[in-house]
Amino acid sequence: MQNIFIALFLGIAIGVFIKLPKKLITINNRFQHMMVFLLLFSMGISIGANKSLLGKIGNLGIKSLAFALITAIMSIILVYFSTEIYTKKFSRRKTND
Repeated sequence: MQNIFIALFLGIAIGVFIKLPKKLITINNRFQHMMVFLLLFSMGISIGANKSLLGKIGNLGIKSLAFALITAIMSIILVYFSTEIYTKKFSRRKTND
């Protein structure tokens, strides 16, 4: 895990402090896409080879959908109420009576 963080921060440092040519950035973007596809492909192979996981995938999908829906709904509710509170708090205007 430490090696991953070192590689990540090294990449960030290079991106921030060294001006890379446009061609190198384009090559890097293509390389990243290829590696992401390779990662997803290898993960798909691992999932397909695991028979016990394959049998549970329907149940996992339902749980994942429920988690995603609950998270989205709660986020919307929290944003709505926090916006209402902050709008009322910061939009008070002095009225001349």
